[in-house]
Amino acid sequence: MRKSIFIVLLLLAGAVSLNAETCITTKEHTDASYHHGTVEPASDSESEVWIGEGRIASIGEDHHLIFDFPGNRLTIIQLRDSSYVEAELPLDMTRIVAPEMAQRMTMFQTTGEVKALDEKKDIGGRECVCYFLGSWIDYMGTRFRETERTSWVTTDLPFDIVMLESYYDAVFRLNNFGSEYIEARKAVVGLEIFSESIQYSEGQANKSTAEVVEIAEKDPPAGVYTVPEGYVKKDVLTPR
Repeated sequence: MRKSIFIVLLLLAGAVSLNAETCITTKEHTDASYHHGTVEPASDSESEVWIGEGRIASIGEDHHLIFDFPGNRLTIIQLRDSSYVEAELPLDMTRIVAPEMAQRMTMFQTTGEVKALDEKKDIGGRECVCYFLGSWIDYMGTRFRETERTSWVTTDLPFDIVMLESYYDAVFRLNNFGSEYIEARKAVVGLEIFSESIQYSEGQANKSTAEVVEIAEKDPPAGVYTVPEGYVKKDVLTPR
């Protein structure tokens, strides 16, 4: 009898593991800053990325991205106005923004440089390598929103890194990275575990950090890979 119960428990445990996916939880902190006579208070936020078989969901404070890789489909859910836009992968931003916005995005793309640093560190039991990521918007010979980022990255992960690279490619395009900078970022292979950034703006140096606080196998909650009820489908993204 005890042997039968043990076998049943093993079968149940196997069923749970088949449904489990990888959940990556990241916490971000931005120091207080000063802009145009106004002090922006320090802020903290938390985001999740769920990685399953052929799919990824990224959930932040104002967005929800759903990647269906077998279907080459990305659903961009905008929480601030309860709308969503569907796009094909690889992502082409000119197809999901208004023509005037596409023109502005072409003028103000982010460019930059990537340097591998000869440093290694154990973070959370995972071996990480270090990169320097410099980025800026080049307009008429002036650098806007220039950022220096030190990034610690690992390949010691319980999921397919190739799918992660496809995810990053779309996120870079959503953030209006230029094609050359996207190619440069491909040299950074793996998941960013920790980063420290300094963004220079109007004579101010604004500091921020991002840290992965958990990588765990879990059953995804309901709704992670679906559009919330009542959301309206749009052809183009709402301008930010």
